[in-house]
Amino acid sequence: MCRYTEGGVGSGTNEGAFNHDGSALTEEEHEGLRQVTIALEEYVQGCTIGEFRARLDLLWQFHADLSVEARAAATATAAANDGGDGDGDGEGDAASGRKGTARELALANVLYNTWRYYVQFLPAVMKRVELARAPAAWKLKDHAKLAKWEDRG
Repeated sequence: MCRYTEGGVGSGTNEGAFNHDGSALTEEEHEGLRQVTIALEEYVQGCTIGEFRARLDLLWQFHADLSVEARAAATATAAANDGGDGDGDGEGDAASGRKGTARELALANVLYNTWRYYVQFLPAVMKRVELARAPAAWKLKDHAKLAKWEDRG
């Protein structure tokens, strides 16, 4: 998979990112992917430990949704390749569809790579959350025991 970051998630750059038809993404698209990656990193790193899992789940859901949509669009584009934009040249709609699909797939890859990087920390974060909850859970159990004892008397 391609990596689209500079220094954060992974250490790759967006050089060598290609559309599925073999043409390279434009510089604007590379810059857009870099900006999205930075925003995603800030989104994940800026959360509390209690929000960490939920934010990772959101990243995964966005990735899954984009991947399904991009693949469906690619299938539709491939089926329409012989049709095109109606002027008989077989170009137009299919070509612009390939470009949009490639951007969606690239964004889905950015989402996946960001998720994959941060999910490796999930067990440690969940352990920390559990350790932080343990004293409060213990106090709550004791309080519930006292309340039951007082109800008896």
